Amino acid sequence: CSLREHRKHKTRFKNYLSMEVELEVGPVKPTKSRAQRRKEKFLASAKTGVEGETKPCPLLDFNISSDISACQRPDPTLKPWFEKVTEVEGEAHGKTDALGEETYVVRNSVLYQIKGRTEAIALPQQLRQKVMEIGHSVPWAGHLGFQKSLHRIASWFVWPGMYTQVQQFCSSCHTCQLASNKGVT
Repeated sequence: CSLREHRKHKTRFKNYLSMEVELEVGPVKPTKSRAQRRKEKFLASAKTGVEGETKPCPLLDFNISSDISACQRPDPTLKPWFEKVTEVEGEAHGKTDALGEETYVVRNSVLYQIKGRTEAIALPQQLRQKVMEIGHSVPWAGHLGFQKSLHRIASWFVWPGMYTQVQQFCSSCHTCQLASNKGVT
């Protein structure tokens, strides 16, 4: 009985193999690497859908004045730093404070603070809020915490009271409070 069943199945299998059945094969979807998918997702997030135009991120839609020195000079918070300038356009100027960690120099009419190997632009008051927004909450970087935001901003800019202002900005960020497990304050 089992031999008969075996032959029956064997002949069915041979008949199945001898059938000339064409399977429909559609276009094959190419596989993409994770990096490629991320890149495409990032590029797609910048598109508006209107004939390939890209919309600028509202946070990045700002221009640091081409003449930042014009913004620095009248700023009352930077006045003490201008008094501590030790070098103007490559020439020694004023006294060098031997005990001070940081030095202040003016290059191309822009005030810089040099602390160790970090050279940062002294940022006037009118640009600080925008720089904190960009440093903390750029869409593709996410909302960074206080320490990462401070490090990111401090690598390019500096101003008196920066630590406290960045800390207050991050702790009052509405999006961060919603995502936090501590609740909205």
